[in-house]
Amino acid sequence: MAVIKTSFTLRLNLIDHAKIRKIAEGENRSMTNMIETLVKEKIKKYEKEN
Repeated sequence: MAVIKTSFTLRLNLIDHAKIRKIAEGENRSMTNMIETLVKEKIKKYEKEN
């Protein structure tokens, strides 16, 4: 089954961008995959608490 995804523009300051890139490289992920993973983790935490 295909996963339907949407795209959008995300603006980050240079420091946050560099930090996410560093984390992504350490986990052998792309920036996009890292951001998607972080968002999913935050959603899961929110849903567990609410």
